[in-house]
Amino acid sequence: MIRLAVIGMGGRGSDLTAKLARIDPELTVGAVVDPDPAGVRLRLARLGLDGPRWQLQESQFISLENLVERPASFDGILIATRDRLHTPQACAVAKTGLPVLLEKPVAINREQLDSLAETFAGRMDSVVVPFPLRETPLFKRVCEIVRSGVLGIINHVQAVNFISYGGTYFGNWYRDYDLCDGLWITKTTHDFDYLNQLLGVRPRTIAAMETRRVYGGDKPADLRCSACAITATCPESPQAMLRRGDSGGVFRGDAGQVGSLRPGAPSPPAVRYSDLGPDDHWCMFSSISNRHHDAASCLISYENGVLVSYSQNCVSRRSAGSRGARITGYLATLEFDWNRNSLTLIEHHGRQVTTENIDAPEDGHGGGDELLLRNFLAVIRGREKSRSPLDDAILSVAMSLAARESCRSGRSETVDVPPEMNRTRVARVNFSVERTPQSR
Repeated sequence: MIRLAVIGMGGRGSDLTAKLARIDPELTVGAVVDPDPAGVRLRLARLGLDGPRWQLQESQFISLENLVERPASFDGILIATRDRLHTPQACAVAKTGLPVLLEKPVAINREQLDSLAETFAGRMDSVVVPFPLRETPLFKRVCEIVRSGVLGIINHVQAVNFISYGGTYFGNWYRDYDLCDGLWITKTTHDFDYLNQLLGVRPRTIAAMETRRVYGGDKPADLRCSACAITATCPESPQAMLRRGDSGGVFRGDAGQVGSLRPGAPSPPAVRYSDLGPDDHWCMFSSISNRHHDAASCLISYENGVLVSYSQNCVSRRSAGSRGARITGYLATLEFDWNRNSLTLIEHHGRQVTTENIDAPEDGHGGGDELLLRNFLAVIRGREKSRSPLDDAILSVAMSLAARESCRSGRSETVDVPPEMNRTRVARVNFSVERTPQSR
């Protein structure tokens, strides 16, 4: 029986716990580090974890210090707190020697990145980072095609994330930059990770830019739709969302509070997102959102000469949403899209065009969540190493930091990894064909 310690049992933490319990019905939660015991019990009950052994007692809610002092009481640790807490909490529990499921992004600045790499040097494959895109059936099929060599020499990848639920980053708690440290960190790390796995070599430089022409603005930080004078005509009002049948992500993950938790910051509004109800939400044109980009692009050069262009947009809606890439080689082009769970292979020197629709579960990021959670349980039992290890996650954050700095400096920035990373080979996918016969 696996005894799990959970640090942060909010929406994501409780969801991952419930999925682990469905995979392993004998799994138990031995302790929870969370300041809201009542909320934890409510979320677990809503997810169907309401049996006798899920009636968590007050004694099971402990401090991080207590958890670290009791390593023999647990078999593994799940960390699913706010982004800026991931590194300090992971470094604190590292001394237990237990396997860790660490939510991404694993760090939010250079200091955290160096600390994390130093603390876990030599044991990064004992940490599972939930990057589910790399484990989806669609991406595995894409990697299979790429490794087969049928594309020939690959010289360019065009990746996009047109986010159909982008409103969550402006009308939800994510809109506070000081809670999520910007979309280059909280969002783009996912896409950088799968690009690294796809190409199998390290990135060298990133040149990035960003803009904000739609969201953010000068509306008050605590303005709600119900109290706004233009609710009847605003395209982001609940009435407009109802007419188009899509909220654009505004009502995703509504358990948090708006406002910063940083020391000395003003107290957040007393009303929680979950208290606003289905007919109200925070203004997406508020001053609190004016540090996020609503569109961004970057150009990445990799060690093998491949160029990658990546674009992100937060204002796409409905079927305009798209997440995937076009991979161009000398012999063929491969396109894939997670939103449609399909791929298309186009021959360049022949007539064949092949389209495949890939079956994938609707829940859990196209099946990726469950596969990584099964891997985490196998790591705890000593049967496997992490399939999404910490060194890969550190690389993706290093790229995000370089992109963010490039936006500030106006220059191309080197992807600078911690010294401990120079002893490891991060990406694990190689092309089987480096050159075509004609190019030799």
